[in-house]
Amino acid sequence: MPYVQHTQCVKPDDHVGLAPGLIVTAIAAVALLLVGVGWGVIGVAATTAVIVYCRWWLYDRLVCLGGDRCAVGLLVETHPPSEKSGFDAFDTDYSIDLLLAPDTPQDCVIADKKNQADPCLVRYFGGFQKDLIMRQLDANKFKDYTGEFSDAPFLANVNATPKLVTVPVLHAEFEGGGVKVLHDAAVAALAVSVVGAVFCAIPIIGWIACVIAAVIAAAILGIAAIIALNDTGSPTDVNSELDELHSYRDVLVVRGTWVYDTAHEGWNEIHPIKHCQRIENSGGGLTGCPADIEVRAREWCGAVSEAQSELTVESQSRPENQWEIHPAIDGCRPAGGIPEPGPIVH
Repeated sequence: MPYVQHTQCVKPDDHVGLAPGLIVTAIAAVALLLVGVGWGVIGVAATTAVIVYCRWWLYDRLVCLGGDRCAVGLLVETHPPSEKSGFDAFDTDYSIDLLLAPDTPQDCVIADKKNQADPCLVRYFGGFQKDLIMRQLDANKFKDYTGEFSDAPFLANVNATPKLVTVPVLHAEFEGGGVKVLHDAAVAALAVSVVGAVFCAIPIIGWIACVIAAVIAAAILGIAAIIALNDTGSPTDVNSELDELHSYRDVLVVRGTWVYDTAHEGWNEIHPIKHCQRIENSGGGLTGCPADIEVRAREWCGAVSEAQSELTVESQSRPENQWEIHPAIDGCRPAGGIPEPGPIVH
């Protein structure tokens, strides 16, 4: 199934951050007020601030780490959009946290999450997928990196009382369209606000027009907010079989763009998820990953990468591969004859 993507990651050297855009907007608004442009500029400034925030969220917040990557791990936590509140609710992505194979929760207390030499973190960073969650960018420019962590139940033995331990995880997100909807509506509302700001400088009739413009702009944003909050991401956007996920039971393979998220406290993640499959379900209880998980992970990731390669996609698009009934059954052959054998179509 097709995946949803509205965001774009930026190269590390091109990352700007949110503050510069908001500062410029605020300074411009104050300057215009001081020269007597009129109070209509406040609406323009507010709408511009929304656009600046949305553009940062969509096109600057995520820093590229090296194209698409594949990961296999035990699902330990889900974060559906319904759990979010306030302005954060417009982030309608559906997020998951994976304990990367071959790790299982162990009785280990992390003393310093920012210190990757911490003995407990060294234990978790020993797997074959460790680079996905370790610091990748210049610490002087990207100072807020901490990594993402989750609590998982640890069982010392069969009869022991379970307790929670903190483990480093890989964050991954199925994108929703909330912020993109809000951005597009704010652009439309800005045009109305600018017209209103011009009328605000005209006494009586202009003031009435200014108020009408403000009401229209507010209505645009209000309607868009309702639509945005309902444009949510879901695992079923990528795979219809993922209508129900099971924490501490499902082992998933995910593939998508590998990025560093500068929001929150700063961590690496897969965003957006372009492919996701359940490759193991324990059927009950915390079991961790299968013993042969590294071999299986490399096989799965290799197959997913091959299925999404340009060569495979090009082969799938050929007319002779667009059949609904196999040519061996209906006798159909390409007009130019049977071509030379090409790559296997997955």
